[in-house]
Amino acid sequence: FQTYNPEYLSKPLMKSFRQNLGFASLILYLLIHAVGIVQICAENTKKAGQGTYQQAWQTFHIPDGLPNSAILDVLQDKQGNIWMATQGGVSSFDGHQFTSFSYPDGLISHTVKCVSLDKKGNLWFGTAGGISRYNGRTFTNFSTANGLPHNTVNHIFQEQNSSLWIATQKGICLYNG
Repeated sequence: FQTYNPEYLSKPLMKSFRQNLGFASLILYLLIHAVGIVQICAENTKKAGQGTYQQAWQTFHIPDGLPNSAILDVLQDKQGNIWMATQGGVSSFDGHQFTSFSYPDGLISHTVKCVSLDKKGNLWFGTAGGISRYNGRTFTNFSTANGLPHNTVNHIFQEQNSSLWIATQKGICLYNG
């Protein structure tokens, strides 16, 4: 990991972050953080409940299969599954059922703050205790012991060259592993 102090980040790098977010991602991010629930219009597995309908919105909560109703981030993988970072672990939704993972399943922490997908298909979960990488079968965990500047990871961004930028409570670092 390479650590960068936030006040020394270049303007081109910050411009790149803004350009890659996209308007739709920004709106989804704001809705998730403002409302605290997830709206989906379309061995740890639970069949999804019916959800709550209000006009065009279908809302899912804990009784429908989520591990926690506080959703902090959302991502769609290459197979179309929706992955949700929650304060009770991470959950994927395939359109019919939720599959959830938490600390006993291998996550480094229950509080998952962000989710990212790399070019190899690995999922990266930024948590309150470090990073968990999931290859579809097992978790590999990273923390300050591995070079992170802080264990609270707020965002993970992948560059086109496959390097990962990791935003923490004490600066940003670059992972080239």
